[in-house]
Amino acid sequence: MNRGFDTVYYLNFGAPSPAAGVELAAQYAAAGCRHLQLDLPTRDPYLEHDIIRSRMLQSLSAFPDLGVYLDAICALYKRLPEVKLELTAYEDTLREIGLSRFFEFCAQAGIRHVAYLPQRQGADEAFGAKLEAGGLQLLEAVPFHLPDGQVARAVAAGRPIQLMTQSSQPPRPGCETLAGAISWLRRQGARQVYVTMGIRTPQRLAEVRRAGADGAYIGSCLIEAWGDQAELGRRIAAFEQAAEQEAAE
Repeated sequence: MNRGFDTVYYLNFGAPSPAAGVELAAQYAAAGCRHLQLDLPTRDPYLEHDIIRSRMLQSLSAFPDLGVYLDAICALYKRLPEVKLELTAYEDTLREIGLSRFFEFCAQAGIRHVAYLPQRQGADEAFGAKLEAGGLQLLEAVPFHLPDGQVARAVAAGRPIQLMTQSSQPPRPGCETLAGAISWLRRQGARQVYVTMGIRTPQRLAEVRRAGADGAYIGSCLIEAWGDQAELGRRIAAFEQAAEQEAAE
């Protein structure tokens, strides 16, 4: 374990099959991963880059019943009880599953945190509130320019913040650095701040920890190693070692 610093690894789940997703997750765990963020496929992956979009559509073409993915994730939880699971899920996917069934699934799979992604027309806060009323905790993805309203909403709801390292707008004065942005979020009352996007090397992960984050999400830099178990293991082990060394210093 990384002594309080939470390294979360993103894994696109379901391509070429849900069963293959379980095996890939097991490879992550064997390399030292103890926290996985899995996604459920959507029929409209408008926020995803080309590789993930293609994989999601491939998954749904071969396995259109979303229940197959839920069953596979429950099987993964039983197989790897030491690995914490959380989800990324689009609104259309959650509506297709149905809230009652989704809550039951989350209980069976030990899932408490969900990154809820809205439809194209924008966030349905009422739907998000239903997820929270059902006992789930939503994650709030906040762009680096730190918009007041979004930060206030996340703090008021007690949501963990996923601080994105990119933004189309200039940073808030005094928050030009990662450490400055995290410090500002703390002053606003944010209890948990995770950094996401652009963490491609162990050195960058160490920088994130030094900046005061509670954890970080690692994703795209592992995609090209999904077909090479040895290389995937080396990369994850390097990230874990970097976090451990930083904690010891």
